[in-house]
Order: sequence, then C-alpha cells, then structure tokens
Amino acid sequence: MLSLVVALNLQLDSTKKRIRVITREKRDYEDKFLQASLSLEKKAKELSACRERCSALETALAQLEGLNQQQLQRLASHSEAAVDTAQAQVAAAHKTLSRYQQFVRLLARELLERVKQARVQLREITLAREEQAMDSDVSLKRARETARDILNISQSDLDDIMSADGDHETEVSLCGQSSGRGKEGQKMDETLRQNDHQQGGLRPAVDQSNAPKGRRKSGPYGARDLLTFFAGEQLAAFIT
Repeated sequence: MLSLVVALNLQLDSTKKRIRVITREKRDYEDKFLQASLSLEKKAKELSACRERCSALETALAQLEGLNQQQLQRLASHSEAAVDTAQAQVAAAHKTLSRYQQFVRLLARELLERVKQARVQLREITLAREEQAMDSDVSLKRARETARDILNISQSDLDDIMSADGDHETEVSLCGQSSGRGKEGQKMDETLRQNDHQQGGLRPAVDQSNAPKGRRKSGPYGARDLLTFFAGEQLAAFIT
C-alpha cells in the first residue's frame, strides 16, 4: 500500500513537471505566435506600402511613357518639318546654283565674244593706223616734192628750212590731214601749178646773196609760208 502511494506521488510529480514544461512551452509558443503575428502585421503593412509604391510607380511610369510618347511625336513632327524645310532649302540652293552656273556660262560666252570683237576691232584699228601712217608718209613726201618744185630749191635746202623754222610737226599734221585724197590731191596740184604759172610774172626773183646760209627766200614770202599756204590750199580743197 505504501509503495502504491509512493508510486502515485512520483507519477503525480512527473505529471506536474510535464504540465509545467507544457505550460512553459505554451507560453513560449504564445510569445512566438504573438511575435509572428506582429511581424506578419508588419510585413502586411510593408506589403501594402510596397503595393502602393508599385502602383504609384506604375502610374508615374505610365505618365512618363505618355510624356515620352508625346515628346517623341513632337520631335518626329519637328524632325519631319525640319527635314522638309532642309529639303526645300537644298532644292532652292540647287536651283540657285544651276541659275548661277548658267549665268556664269552666259557671261563667259559674252566675255569671249566681246574679247574676240575687241581683238578684231583692235586689229582693224592697227591696220587702219598703219595704212594711215603709210598714206601720211606718202602725202608728206609728195608735199615736200611739190614745195621743192614750187620754191625751186634742193632737198637739202628744204630740210634746212624746215629744221630752222621748227615746223616739222606742223608739216606732218597738215600733210596728214590731206592724206588719202587720191584724185583730189592731183586736182589741187594742177590748180597750184596753174596759179604758179599765172603769178610767175609777178613773183620777184630770188635774191640768193642777201639770204642767210641755210635759209633762202622766194619773193616776199618765206619757204615756210609758201609750204603752209600750199598745205592749207590742199586742205581747203579736200574739205570742199
């Protein structure tokens, strides 16, 4: 009987110990459950905050995508307009360049034609001057010969007279004005010869003794005056 009581007491003590251990474990599990619940609530709050952030980010991303699309559309429209404007400017520049090239070509052709015409005119003027110079030399020679015949002096005396009077340039200019007259010159020569024959009796003899060396007078007029008169008569006949 005593042993039974002792066994029951031992069993009761072990049961109490188990109950204590179970109670302690229950408390631990309750604490863990409470902590898990608190952490779960915290995680739920964080999850809701993350979801809110995700929704906000998605909204912002959608707005950014919309803005980007609008900007891209604007840039595309501006780029197309800029490309069209650039193409129009390039086309206008090509037209202007083609017109300028055409103008330069026409100008070059015109300049070449004018240069050719100027060369032809210069050649003609040069030939005319050469012919005029030749005619002037011929007329001067003829005037000298006629003056020498009229004054009845030698060529050296005529050269001395012309060099002494200093009118060589006047002679050249007067004879140059009477150049190229052809038949009119011959007619004037005949007229002067007739005047010479008609006035031959009235002309006084040439006084060679009182004339200075290298200079001779023919009547009351000098050789320079007669040559000037002769050239003037030729010029007047040529003009009339």
